[in-house]
Amino acid sequence: MADGGLAHHGGTKMRTYRSVGVITAAVVAGAALTLSTTFASAGAGNPNAPSGSATPSSTKTGVVHLKPTDDSFITPGRPTLVNGNSNRLTSMPVGGKSGFMRFSVAGVPAGATISKATVALARLGGDNLPALDAYQTATTWHEATLDAANAPARGKLVSTSVGGPAATLNLKAITPVAGAVSVRLQSVPKDSIARVESSEFVGAGIPLMTVTWTMTTTPTSASLLTGADTAPGQFGAANSTIGPLHAVRLFYPGALPANYGRLGVPAGVKAFVSYKSPSANTVPFAKSCPPGTRIIFHHEPENEYNGNGAAFVAQYDQQYAVLKAANPALIVGMAAMSYQYTTGRYGHSGSYLPAASHVDFYAVDTYEAKPTGKGLATDAPFMGWYNLVKGRGKPLVFAEYGVGVNPPGASDKYSAQRATTFKADKTWIAAHPAFNTVLYWYNTGARGDWRFHDAGSIAAWRAIANM
Repeated sequence: MADGGLAHHGGTKMRTYRSVGVITAAVVAGAALTLSTTFASAGAGNPNAPSGSATPSSTKTGVVHLKPTDDSFITPGRPTLVNGNSNRLTSMPVGGKSGFMRFSVAGVPAGATISKATVALARLGGDNLPALDAYQTATTWHEATLDAANAPARGKLVSTSVGGPAATLNLKAITPVAGAVSVRLQSVPKDSIARVESSEFVGAGIPLMTVTWTMTTTPTSASLLTGADTAPGQFGAANSTIGPLHAVRLFYPGALPANYGRLGVPAGVKAFVSYKSPSANTVPFAKSCPPGTRIIFHHEPENEYNGNGAAFVAQYDQQYAVLKAANPALIVGMAAMSYQYTTGRYGHSGSYLPAASHVDFYAVDTYEAKPTGKGLATDAPFMGWYNLVKGRGKPLVFAEYGVGVNPPGASDKYSAQRATTFKADKTWIAAHPAFNTVLYWYNTGARGDWRFHDAGSIAAWRAIANM
């Protein structure tokens, strides 16, 4: 949040990281479809469940209805004629007339899958529609300027309708979760003519696209991030206060250890492991990890590559390939510092974000040192990051999250604001189901103490955990 992850590891970035690691746990807030069975805390709320336990999942379904943003037809005999204001879309093989429709898909949650996408068309006048072929086209045209001279060429055939008073086209194969989809209509019989009601037609038969989406979600289980201190008993103490805990968070300032067994992860707990340096240990460590282990290469890289996002992404991509080749069951992602995603900072351009094909999740570290109660919705750095990743179809993670920091030794002065912020963030997270993990930084650091013990904060936090 306002702190964005800066300096909470102690003065110099990462200075307090220990070779042994950091005990943590995760709040799981609704798993995204891509990793619905593996990207969830083991045990479905039971910290002592076997590590292979699967969290039960459920499927959400939604429907959005869309009118064309643009529709028109072209007349090759009059190559500069613009028909964007016509109440019809005409298609006729003789003479080469073709109809065009473009839709902007919106309202589908990031991480969802399109299960159905159809367009309903109605005839204009008394003649039945012949069979219609729909070809994919470029999406850069607009009805105000479309003519035969600049019309996009037809691409692959994606659907053919059956003739009759109405027609239905199946566009699932080319419909994105978010963005434009465009088709060119051509009547099939050589001597046919099709007159379809356009969006300018006054009546009920204008083109209508219906998009059905699905998303698998996982019930949440309580957890937290316990911080950079590996003192004995910390995990149990935090578990008693705001648990149960379901994940362990470990930071390595350099190379990974040689074997997963050296991490000391409690039974039934998933590990989030960050490291910075490629080494000869990477492959044997990856091979020794149980399925579902989360790996983050170079946690918060934005201010450690001299502003060179391309250099980080190149090294990250190389490590992603090495890790996945060694153990395809690993879940590998990138953790960003939200502080760097406000206007003018290194992350703002998105240059530090690997392509979706090279991540299993996108994570962010975000903090609010002096909570206002408004939380994530008004946090500009966090929203800068979120707007860059929300349409990439990957699960999203709060790798570090903290609210209300007190100077070392001081009493907690943020109880009310913290609880209010938790409540606001619970509402926001519930409305953004691509997020499936929240790791709370439940520890002290350079800024002070992020822990909380008051009943109001604990209850509000557990409400997030039990969404």
